[in-house]
Amino acid sequence: MIRKKLLVLFCIVLGVSSCYQYNKPEKPKNLIPKEQMVNILLDLKLIGAVTGRDKEVLDSAKVVPESYVYKKYNIDSAQFANSNAYYTYYMKEYAEIYEKVKDSLSKLKNILYRHSR
Repeated sequence: MIRKKLLVLFCIVLGVSSCYQYNKPEKPKNLIPKEQMVNILLDLKLIGAVTGRDKEVLDSAKVVPESYVYKKYNIDSAQFANSNAYYTYYMKEYAEIYEKVKDSLSKLKNILYRHSR
């Protein structure tokens, strides 16, 4: 009975790990460097905040948020999507990127808070 359970558990682990390896993305030839990815994600977060709060500001300026960011960093949507997919597969690297984004947002928040007093 224990052998059957171990065999079933082994098959499940083997199946999950093989699927995990199968979906591993190849490193894109034009992978966006980590620091640039931090800046891109930071800009997307800031634009997202504006869009959520004052959509009219972007509409009146005729700014398409994603297009603006792609143009600013000289990338396209496919390059961003491929780089993002690559980094999300490697959770540790993506966590490091997002930690830097969070730190930057916290610093900006503190600066804005001090200036608003």
